[in-house]
Amino acid sequence: MKFNNEDGYVLVLGIIIIAVLIILVFTMTNIIGTDLSFYRNNRDSNRAFYAAEAGIAYGYETISLSIEEGESFPENIDFNSKIELNGAEVSSIDWELNGNRLTLNSVGKSNNIDREIESIYLLNFKHNSILDNVITSGGLLETKNNHILVDSDDPDVGGVQAADYDGSIKDSEGNDIEIEDINKEDIPTFDADYLESLADTVLGSKETPASYEYEDLPGDFAEEFTYVHGDLNIKSNKEINGSGVLVVDGKLNLGTNIDINQNEPDGVDNYFIIIVLSDDEEAITMDGDNKIQMKGLIYSSQNTDIGNMFGLTGAIISGGDLKLINSAAGGQFQENIIYDPGFIEVFESWNLMFTDDMNNIENLVGISNIISWKEK
Repeated sequence: MKFNNEDGYVLVLGIIIIAVLIILVFTMTNIIGTDLSFYRNNRDSNRAFYAAEAGIAYGYETISLSIEEGESFPENIDFNSKIELNGAEVSSIDWELNGNRLTLNSVGKSNNIDREIESIYLLNFKHNSILDNVITSGGLLETKNNHILVDSDDPDVGGVQAADYDGSIKDSEGNDIEIEDINKEDIPTFDADYLESLADTVLGSKETPASYEYEDLPGDFAEEFTYVHGDLNIKSNKEINGSGVLVVDGKLNLGTNIDINQNEPDGVDNYFIIIVLSDDEEAITMDGDNKIQMKGLIYSSQNTDIGNMFGLTGAIISGGDLKLINSAAGGQFQENIIYDPGFIEVFESWNLMFTDDMNNIENLVGISNIISWKEK
């Protein structure tokens, strides 16, 4: 006898089909849940990012307004009580001043997702009035033998200040120039660590200063920012052309026949900046009797002995005594020291600032331009 009852098979097949459908539904549910979770995370991430950007923009406008109104920067920048965002908020807006740079940090948040943006801006400060002088000495200014002749197109700048002086200074017409009093304590100083942070190249270290020769400087130092830990000797017959910065954290000895920006191509206007930060009483000395011609700025924290036949277009600042014994001019009333404020633009372009001017909001003029933007 044969049995053709297939009810059991149908039951088993039905169970299998139902199980497959359950698995498919479960799988589709997981896929849809994952997609929804991804969508929500992506949505919240974007919302947090745009909130962080909105915080940067709001912080920028808030600080710009403070500058315009001559007020101190706000300690806390409150964004959320002023502006509503769709499903997101600005967790924090922080700012920090470092020299002439403003750093803004903003954190946006949506649900449990945070995005942070950092933006750095260059600030415009009023330049220190010491840069309006052609000659400044915090000690004795000596111009003994030939007259040092000073000329400036602007009567409000190009002045001479000294704590004491021996000799006279005349303008291009032969008239005596008034030497205004200044105390050594009024000569602005630089922060060495800040200057080193700006440098493209650093020779030596604070812990192990050494003695360097001109040949040790990088090949393109005339156009870059170079910081030297130790003494530097620039021997005779050197030609330097460029708008770079040379900082010597030690003594600087200059040889003879040194020309700085004396052979510029047509249309080029360079100003080289030399800054000497020395604990030694004699910061800048000259080895020899021949001429030095320079276009730019010389700053010395201590005594400066230029010696004979010195010609300058720009300015010179000495924290201590300044010896300008003989004139480089060919005739008695030819100009050999000319105030040229062009070096100030180079000074500011390298973010140079005196210590007292750093973070001085009272001298802040405005925000210049953005230096960097990044997500942290």
